[in-house]
Amino acid sequence: MTDYDSATAFLGEWGRFQKQVFYLLCLRAIPCGYTALSVVFLAGTPQHRCLVPAQSNLTAAWENSSIPLEEPSGLGAPERSLCSRYRLTDVQRYSEKGLLPADVNWSTVATEGCLDGWQYDQSTYASTVVSERLEDAAGSSCTAKPTLYTVMVKDIPSQSSNAPNICDLVSSRNICGISVTLWLLWLTITITYLGVSLNTGNLHGDAFLNCFLSALVEIPAYILSWIFFHWCSRRLAVFSTLCLAGIFLLIIQLIPEELIYVAIGLEMMGKFAVTIAFSVVYGYTVELYPTVLRTTALGSCSMMGKIGSIIAPYFIYLRSYSVSLPYILIGCLAVLLALLSLLLPESHGMPLPDMLDQMQSFPG
Repeated sequence: MTDYDSATAFLGEWGRFQKQVFYLLCLRAIPCGYTALSVVFLAGTPQHRCLVPAQSNLTAAWENSSIPLEEPSGLGAPERSLCSRYRLTDVQRYSEKGLLPADVNWSTVATEGCLDGWQYDQSTYASTVVSERLEDAAGSSCTAKPTLYTVMVKDIPSQSSNAPNICDLVSSRNICGISVTLWLLWLTITITYLGVSLNTGNLHGDAFLNCFLSALVEIPAYILSWIFFHWCSRRLAVFSTLCLAGIFLLIIQLIPEELIYVAIGLEMMGKFAVTIAFSVVYGYTVELYPTVLRTTALGSCSMMGKIGSIIAPYFIYLRSYSVSLPYILIGCLAVLLALLSLLLPESHGMPLPDMLDQMQSFPG
């Protein structure tokens, strides 16, 4: 096989044309940032409770009292129920008798579900996909439904049977070890990155400011990752940053509730560290595979990252059982895979492999 550098020599050095193409591609990627984490706001869950219809003719005091108090799963004061209310006919009867809410023994009153829907707090979000139907926003016309319910897939041209495919990533014990480790690493990094990013809407304080700060810490993270990529060991860079991200998240549960801003700072540091790991692992992946498998390997790792992006929101939903549970699970997963990444071979300063037999051994 022709040497890779010789085969691509016609492209030239890092000149004016290459710089123009690079910066134009960077400009093209800017709009992606507008929608990448818009789900933090579009799918935000506002404070809510069972709706008490206006035709019930209840005063504000009776409306508030019609929602039962529930003990939270963790420590804290009782909170109004999100999914139940006292039976509305009973509440109306007490109100019509001229009683006050304080006169009623609520422990004897039956409860019911939110039969009339929910009432949402609009102090932060006017509406989200939680409080509205997606079809109402997009329109229920015959032109909108195909957009929502169908996926258009173009035909994939057939390729030669001799071309490398995803099966070659597990064709030997050595390649399989590297591939499986990288797949798990990409899965974990994506879960950690998106888990921290999607959780910004649940942090104390203004959700928009928290999301801005979460994005702001990525700027120095990418600058530092560039430094790491040029002068530091790939393996140690991924290990140290991912391990730090996990440790920061694990420490959050130890912070007292009154030091909420310390907890937010730790979460931002976790986002900073995992962003570096995410940036470095891209280059690390392509350096470990030979030219014939490089794009296939990166595509398979990216696919594992997409699976991680599907799983990540479910980690955040676990906060309904305990606020600390997502941090504990994601933190432990990050530290575990950081240790596993030490098995990968080092690629810094090594020539890029062209063929399968030129790949480094696993464990490295």
